[in-house]
Amino acid sequence: MVVRTFSQGVLALVLGVAVPVAAAATPVEWSSLGKTALGVAQVEFPPELLALDGDVVTVTGFMVPLEAKAAQTRFLLTQTPQDCEFCLEGGPESYIEVQSEPLAFSMKPFVMEGRLVLLPNDSSGMYFRMADAKALAQD
Repeated sequence: MVVRTFSQGVLALVLGVAVPVAAAATPVEWSSLGKTALGVAQVEFPPELLALDGDVVTVTGFMVPLEAKAAQTRFLLTQTPQDCEFCLEGGPESYIEVQSEPLAFSMKPFVMEGRLVLLPNDSSGMYFRMADAKALAQD
């Protein structure tokens, strides 16, 4: 699906020029992320995720802050809220490292949009990163 603003459409019509359009973000389900596994030499991603590497995606999840501050710009996103603030439940396929605009911590789920980066050999052990992320909504 192609998303074009009204002004881009008018500009293209009046000037007869092609105006770049942004493709809609692809939703990613936690079940797809969960198919990722550690192989012999590196992380093995399922085909549906390999196809999205570098694309803008949306994921709904809960914030796990990495620092004790009011506004978070780097945090983990997980499918379920954490029972223990000092525990990470599940393996690396259960978390996405998010780099975003400043967001206030909340126990409610966020709908995040950003560029998915697959991390086959990340030194921190993460499998996924969402770069240039922003919150679209909070349930």
